[in-house]
Amino acid sequence: MTAGLFYTVMLFTLIYILYKFRNNMLYVLIILLFYDGYFAFYGDQIWNTYKLILPILAVYCASKNKVFTNLHNEDYLILVSFLMFSISFMLSAYLNGDYFTLTFSQYAKYINLFLLFFIFKKISRKNIIQFEKVKNLLYSLLIIQIILTILKFLIWGFRESVVGSISYTGGAAASVLPILGFIFIWLKKKGVLLRNDWILTLLLMFIGAVSMKRAIMFIMPVVIFLFLYYVPKKRIPRNWLFAIPLIPLSFYFAVRVNPTFNKELSSWGSFDLNYVINSAREYTFGAKDSQEKGQGRGGATLLLFDNLLHNELDEKSLFGYGLKDMYTTDYEQFDELGFGLNHKGSATGIFQSYVSTGYIGMFVTILFVLSMLRTIKEKRIRYVMTALFCWEYILYTGSIIRNPAIVVLLVFIIAYANMSVSPKQVRMKLADNR
Repeated sequence: MTAGLFYTVMLFTLIYILYKFRNNMLYVLIILLFYDGYFAFYGDQIWNTYKLILPILAVYCASKNKVFTNLHNEDYLILVSFLMFSISFMLSAYLNGDYFTLTFSQYAKYINLFLLFFIFKKISRKNIIQFEKVKNLLYSLLIIQIILTILKFLIWGFRESVVGSISYTGGAAASVLPILGFIFIWLKKKGVLLRNDWILTLLLMFIGAVSMKRAIMFIMPVVIFLFLYYVPKKRIPRNWLFAIPLIPLSFYFAVRVNPTFNKELSSWGSFDLNYVINSAREYTFGAKDSQEKGQGRGGATLLLFDNLLHNELDEKSLFGYGLKDMYTTDYEQFDELGFGLNHKGSATGIFQSYVSTGYIGMFVTILFVLSMLRTIKEKRIRYVMTALFCWEYILYTGSIIRNPAIVVLLVFIIAYANMSVSPKQVRMKLADNR
């Protein structure tokens, strides 16, 4: 009954947003990309049909907008790197006997990423009215995620799986969505955030908190600080010192409210700093007394590079073990494959690429994404976005390039950053508002 209520409300939000933005197929594509969790809820048959439709719509929108005409020099590296990625991906799938539906559904995620990048880039330069419409659509979709998260909390309380409408299983997207959501808001407001913007930022963080994501409590404040001071080259004001006591106070409440931060695993547990430090270390690198490699997500990445440096390269390590081993196995089946991780949940984004497509696939994936990020003209935004990608892909889950909704936000931010005001203009506007 509770799930039925939640997904009924989600259906109403889908109908509402589709009706509101019904006059363009690009808007429909973006909306559908934000409702992956809704279609996944109804089983593999419906979910696979949904995943089949998305790249078809993406190809149609790319063709309609003629995205590959009048290319710039920077675009050719993206085209070449995506071609290299595609060859590596398909060759790995062929060598490992991956079946068509699995291969297509996984490859479609990158097709969507690739085509949306060029679609947003095109309309940001040739159709400002449509770009503004997409911006308003994304803002509405973020509000919907907040509304669904509040409903989720009222129905289930703290629960990792189900992240708004964008994810049905697993909560990794709840760590990345608020971060990219904040960057989107910062660009939308041209770096000048008012009270309502901060309330919205806190509500975005609530998405991560309800899904019991610890990373959001550490990464989000860093990203906020960088966009408030590092990106616009703004000096930290002296009165900022008065806010310093709020940092440990906020951390105290975060520990007590988040069940994964306190030893009672309660929504209002005790505050034990040693427990927080130890649990964070074990989550990232495994137990302190463990001598095994591959413990935690940080340990998984260290194991990956240790194998690269010290083990002989063979066909499997170069081209991977196949998509089946990574994406169709449960925890027990994955353990039996002997990759050396303490459990499947420790597989970072980069480790998932290694298992499915090998070292070659792993490196061309990084090249492909960096080739897009390097097009951001303002170097400080480029540095922050690149660092964010590296953290999420190398030390977290890789949802930044695999979750459909996150992909939309990522490539839109790249296009938006290139048409937004410069840090100098942000500083001038801040001065005018004083």
